[in-house]
Amino acid sequence: MGHVELGFHGWLALIAGAVGTIVLGCGLMALSFYSSRSGHDEDAWTDPEKHRDLFK
Repeated sequence: MGHVELGFHGWLALIAGAVGTIVLGCGLMALSFYSSRSGHDEDAWTDPEKHRDLFK
């Protein structure tokens, strides 16, 4: 392929993509930790008899 030059817009897209990926990953990890600590995950694993009206 040889030597490829990356122009201003290429660098801008590369940096924006890397920063966006890191921000998205951190945001999703934060949401998963928040969900785990707030008890929402426990509600999904409770006994179906406890929430009988949801499983009709």
